[in-house]
Amino acid sequence: MQNVIHKSAIPARADIETPLPLCRYLTDLILSVMTPKVILDPSAGNDNLTHYFSDQKIIRFEIKDGLDFFDAKQIACDLVVCNPPFNGMGGGKLFPEEFLKHIINVVPPNTPIVLITPHGLRHNVRKKSPRLSFLDTLNITSLITLPLDVFDGVLFHTEVLILNLPRLKSHYTYLPTKDDKTTVINLKSVNCKLNRFITIDKTLLNLCQTLAFTHGLQSMAGNLLAALIYSTDDEGYIAINEFVRDALAVRMDSTKQVVVNQLKALSDVNLLTKVKRGHYFFEPISAEDCRKIQEGVYQTLSLDFRYQNTQLLPGYNIMVE
Repeated sequence: MQNVIHKSAIPARADIETPLPLCRYLTDLILSVMTPKVILDPSAGNDNLTHYFSDQKIIRFEIKDGLDFFDAKQIACDLVVCNPPFNGMGGGKLFPEEFLKHIINVVPPNTPIVLITPHGLRHNVRKKSPRLSFLDTLNITSLITLPLDVFDGVLFHTEVLILNLPRLKSHYTYLPTKDDKTTVINLKSVNCKLNRFITIDKTLLNLCQTLAFTHGLQSMAGNLLAALIYSTDDEGYIAINEFVRDALAVRMDSTKQVVVNQLKALSDVNLLTKVKRGHYFFEPISAEDCRKIQEGVYQTLSLDFRYQNTQLLPGYNIMVE
């Protein structure tokens, strides 16, 4: 999780930490399409990049702690996040390039990789450059544009490359705001885990996550499904505007981008029906039962599945009593 500034008379720094708001943005983006179990951070620094992951095993390397990633052989993980040093390699090589090459060598094929890197990794190449051939082998599925001043006290052209994660859009732009939450919260603590969805009934949350899993979605889709119940009207419709997106993001302890991504995922498997732009119909539970949940006037929730060999997705029935 280290960076470096451009050439100047001032000695280059190699210990610039990844801003926590950017780490939160990347975490939410990743969790909107996958739920990793084991995360590799090859240049961990102060562990900012993995700070907002709460239930994952973290495999970390940091040269300042005597843990050299280039000594690693094979590593079993299902996600890599990395902000390597940008300078100090010598010989015309870039640290991000060498880190990326070693990552690809030691992790399972097609492992999703999120790499913060200078633009030069992709742009500073010539026709005969070996790096050009290396870039041709990469499955870059998304790019994230970063502001020139994304790192405090530093002006440097950087971006985020995302490999092997095709469910994300091809391009995003990171837009930091004054409202970014930079307070350090240890989501690995038991109390934070228990309180994270305190505004959503725990039984309802488990039910909606189970329903999402059976439709091939991630837990974040289930979280949104549960949160949407509190936004349905008397006929089961949901109008999504800026205010509602903000409220849903707060209820999920997430971001508006995650809400947008998961609305599409839920619509793709018919758990929501998109009526028109910004308007959806909530399919899993009737409007009457949604009202019971909103008012807290129920005792039990039950979910039954019906599997038929002619259907790709299970039939289901939710009872609110």
